[in-house]
Amino acid sequence: MLALTLLAAAETYAEVDTGGTKVTISAMVVAPPPCTVPANMNISFENVNVENITTYKKKIDYFIMCEGSSKIKMKITGEGATFDGNVLKTSNGNLGIRLYADGTPWHINTPLPINYPVIPQIDAMLVKQRNATLATGIFTSEAIMIVETN
Repeated sequence: MLALTLLAAAETYAEVDTGGTKVTISAMVVAPPPCTVPANMNISFENVNVENITTYKKKIDYFIMCEGSSKIKMKITGEGATFDGNVLKTSNGNLGIRLYADGTPWHINTPLPINYPVIPQIDAMLVKQRNATLATGIFTSEAIMIVETN
């Protein structure tokens, strides 16, 4: 799951006296975020063979739309695997997801500088704990994409 938070908010109130009838007008004044990203992204590795786990790599399709800045930072935040804090934890304790930015390993929770509008290709690759036996079954993982202007 990916998310971008609202940057600013303020409330404005105005009262008008119309000869004894009180009229209250309220509104929320907000600043739009300078960058937007997909609200949700789902990545499926489908069926994977536990004998060849490190051969499963998926391209993450995403977009970034920014106004006013060419220097941005992107970060994928999430909980690290117990066997390697630089990869995303999954519901299978011996399995993690390593991220790559343009083919180079990218550690979770680490900002990646981007010269917008060129955005890097992001890939996700399954990794397992060394010498571990993987339990079969469905696994899941969650992370948040954060994009900030410099």
